[in-house]
Amino acid sequence: MGTGFDPRLGRAFNFDAADLEANRAGRLSRDQSVMFANAVRLGARRERRVLPLLLVLLVATLVVVVLSTGALDDPGAAAPALVVAGVMLSFMAVLVAVFRRRDASNRSTMAAGVIETVEGPWELDPSLDGTWRIRVGQRLIATELLAVQALTDGAVYRFHVLPYRGVAAVLSVERIDVQHG
Repeated sequence: MGTGFDPRLGRAFNFDAADLEANRAGRLSRDQSVMFANAVRLGARRERRVLPLLLVLLVATLVVVVLSTGALDDPGAAAPALVVAGVMLSFMAVLVAVFRRRDASNRSTMAAGVIETVEGPWELDPSLDGTWRIRVGQRLIATELLAVQALTDGAVYRFHVLPYRGVAAVLSVERIDVQHG
């Protein structure tokens, strides 16, 4: 049984009592729905603006390499530079595609508004990328240091999360009273 809304957890994880109540019912609160709808809309708009800009930058980079190496005057002498530029541009295109796919997946999860609830003891998941993550059962949850510091060692919590592929995002948290006896 949950102990109810804890303002300390609410501040640390950025949710309020209405968010917790809605998440317990398996849905997003009104504020969460608006926030995620805006994020989906802005992400789609950003993609429509950024992708053409990246394409222009990639083409401009290739033009600069061609002109600076003298490839128009002596194509054979510029071949190594063009190969390096081609590899770099290909690598950048692959990175853009990977991040675009992840961003689209995250926007799809936000738009669906599906909530996953996991509960149990938590543990800090060490990472090499400088981010804070906690693990509850098999679920990995992204967080911040302030949020980790709001959790009590050895306590059992119920996390309502947005289940992004890989690492989930916390919507709300409640400490679970463990009944003895």
